[in-house]
Amino acid sequence: MSENKFTPRAEEALRLSQEAAEEMGHGYVGSEHLLLGLIREEEGIAHRVLAEYGVTDEMVCGVLQRSVGKGLSGAAPSQGLTPRAKSVVELAVSESARMGSSYIGTEHLLMGILREGGNMALRILRTMGVDPKKMYSSIVKKLNDTPHTVTSGCVIDETIAIEAVIENGVDCGPRAYLRPGTHMLDGSKAGTHVEIKKSTIGEGSKVPHLSYIGDTTMGSGVNVGAGSITCNYDGVHKHKTVIGKDAFIGSDTMMVAPAQIGDGALVAAGSVITEPVPADALGLGRARQVNIEGWAADYRRRLHEDDEV
Repeated sequence: MSENKFTPRAEEALRLSQEAAEEMGHGYVGSEHLLLGLIREEEGIAHRVLAEYGVTDEMVCGVLQRSVGKGLSGAAPSQGLTPRAKSVVELAVSESARMGSSYIGTEHLLMGILREGGNMALRILRTMGVDPKKMYSSIVKKLNDTPHTVTSGCVIDETIAIEAVIENGVDCGPRAYLRPGTHMLDGSKAGTHVEIKKSTIGEGSKVPHLSYIGDTTMGSGVNVGAGSITCNYDGVHKHKTVIGKDAFIGSDTMMVAPAQIGDGALVAAGSVITEPVPADALGLGRARQVNIEGWAADYRRRLHEDDEV
């Protein structure tokens, strides 16, 4: 395709497009389903622009049912992307490259719909009174207004940052994803395969490996071990986590929000934290290990006996 990569939000929109086609019993994924995917992915720029123009899921589905009809829902779209939908994706890649972006976001997919002149999604938008040129300009303005700042002395390696602020001496990547609302303070780190959303990472704090930090305020000097997650979404609402300065979060920790980790606290590896951890305390939330002597050898023997029967 190119060196550009789809953001997780764009990938989610594409997945939701397939889901929309399946719900409507259509054996293909067309530009109209891409439009539904962009509406249903609620965190991307495309969703915000469409909402500003009053384009809703119900309206698009209503137009589709009247014009195309509905088949037997539940059948996977075996025909894949239509030629028009493929053209939309190709134009999204082109828009991203033309704008000098290192990623392909939901905004580029919507731009692709607006630029691909004869697709069904564009016809639906026009039916709703949308002026494609004005909507395109709205996307460009929103991108230009995005507070994406990188200051001096930073190391940014294969990192996607959207509406993020990166202060002095920050180290990001490889393959970090900084989502809207992320603020990396001086000397902080978001390492390999780390995703951060709507969070402030304190001065000198580090999230080095394979972690998700969402809706979090983190103090200075914090270290977050590999595989740790703030469990911020209960299926309906997002909840916040506060991690005090100089706290140490052991590897594979689940912080179930709303969560509070005090200054200087230590959370043991493998813990599930559901209660506040006081300052300078040890937070331990895991089952006690039990060793059963000879169990593994007996288990293997029984497996071999079963094979012989």
